Amino acid sequence: MRNVTCCLLVILFGSCLSSLGQKTSKLTSPQIVATYQRLNRTGAIDRAVLYDPALWGIFRVSLIMTLTEANGNGGSWNGVIEFKNGAGTVAEPSIILNTNVLNSEGSDVPIRVRAGAPITLSVTPTGDTSGSKYSVFVIVEQLM
Repeated sequence: MRNVTCCLLVILFGSCLSSLGQKTSKLTSPQIVATYQRLNRTGAIDRAVLYDPALWGIFRVSLIMTLTEANGNGGSWNGVIEFKNGAGTVAEPSIILNTNVLNSEGSDVPIRVRAGAPITLSVTPTGDTSGSKYSVFVIVEQLM
C-alpha cells in the first residue's frame, strides 16, 4: 500500500510540474487602430492610407458606404480596400454602391497584412455618377 501511494504521488507531482511550464494564449479583445470617414462626397477618393502596420498582423476592416443623394442614372461608386497579404500579392476586397436609389452597402473582412505595407482605401466612379453623393466609413481593428 505504501509503494502504491508513493508511486501515485510521484506521478501526480510530475504531472503538476510539467503543466507549470506551459503558457496559454492570452485572450485579448480587438483594438481599433484606425478610423476614416468622409461625408457627402461627389468625387473619387485616391488611395487614402488607413493604417501602416509596423509588424505583421491580422486585422478586420469594416467598410460601409451610404448613398446620400441618388441620381437614377445607373452609375456606381466602387469602394476598394487594398493591402499586401502573406504571399506579397495585393488583395482587394471591394463593395459597389449603385447610384439609382438611396441605399447602403457594407463589408467586414478579416485580413493578414505584411509589415510596412499600408492598408489603403480608394473609391472610384463607374458610369454616370453625376448628381449623386455618398458617405464612406471605415474601421480598422487589430485582432492579433
